Amino acid sequence: MGCIENFITGMQPPWSDGRFDTPRFLEYVFNDGKGYFHPSAGLNTGTAESITSMEILMERLETQLRAGVKEYVESFNRINVLPDPENYTAPFLSLFCKDCIGRGLDINMGGAVYPSVHGAALMGVGTMCDSLAAVEQVVFTHKDATIAELVTALKENFVGYEDLRSKLLAAPKYGNNNDFADKYAVWFVDFLSEEFMKYKTPDGGGYYTAMAANVSNIYAGHVIGATPDGRRASEPLSDAASPTYGRDTRGATATVLSITKPDYTKVACGTVINQKYSPSMFEDGRRDKLRALIRVYFQKGGQEMQINATSTEVLKDAMDHPEKYPDLVVRVSGFSAIYVTLAREVQMDILARTQQE
Repeated sequence: MGCIENFITGMQPPWSDGRFDTPRFLEYVFNDGKGYFHPSAGLNTGTAESITSMEILMERLETQLRAGVKEYVESFNRINVLPDPENYTAPFLSLFCKDCIGRGLDINMGGAVYPSVHGAALMGVGTMCDSLAAVEQVVFTHKDATIAELVTALKENFVGYEDLRSKLLAAPKYGNNNDFADKYAVWFVDFLSEEFMKYKTPDGGGYYTAMAANVSNIYAGHVIGATPDGRRASEPLSDAASPTYGRDTRGATATVLSITKPDYTKVACGTVINQKYSPSMFEDGRRDKLRALIRVYFQKGGQEMQINATSTEVLKDAMDHPEKYPDLVVRVSGFSAIYVTLAREVQMDILARTQQE
């Protein structure tokens, strides 16, 4: 399609997609169906204190997500049914789409060979995996805190609970080839892909899932409170299918092995990993190793890896002295941009990516 989406060229109506921010559903589980300050709401699946095992937590989380998927689909279908399609024709697009001319129908009125599809971009896999792994280890395995204490710490944005936050941050993190955390990424892709596949677009096409954000992870994070992975309220969610920045600490090989554990053949829309490598990785000799690493990523089921090769030092200098870098292009997520023209919070998000040496 041009960004990350898989599309049948010249045979489908125009593409559409949307963002599905998953970590807020943890808030609903812990906060009686309400967000800490998110405007939407979920289901009341019971008090947090009655969660006595990971099995109960996962059951309630799946209930919340299932309802969220249904709400997302119903909202999209409701606003995408045209009451007067004759006023929304696209004759130019129809000329280049089979079989509009043969059928004598506009691309938006049944002329295309295949129906429209919609991509639901799943945001926050790293945030979600790290949160679930932290709850499992800190609350149910090590018993360093109760669920009630955790929920209070989240509501207080960890103010006064720095010791608990340290323990949550020390729990295994997605992106380090550690099954304790990575198993939740496998669950994340399997469960949500299966849920979205139950639904159809208004003209009978499929609901696809994607692992993407295109900087929406920043703005989604604005209205989501603190999460059990140690993230503070309003901070960005993890980006696309990437680990939470700065938490994939065991090197590029471990990261690739970790992020290819989910079965991305189930993500029909597409998936993207954003990575940052130091410029030295592209020197002779090392470049061959990097090429081999990328080939392994694809052989193990990866779909798209986007790489920045600008050092952290240069990015920091460009933020302080933009006049020196008028042509510094970076890969953001699905698109490239001149770094000094990006919003400060987008620059910070790129800067926060783990620089693999």
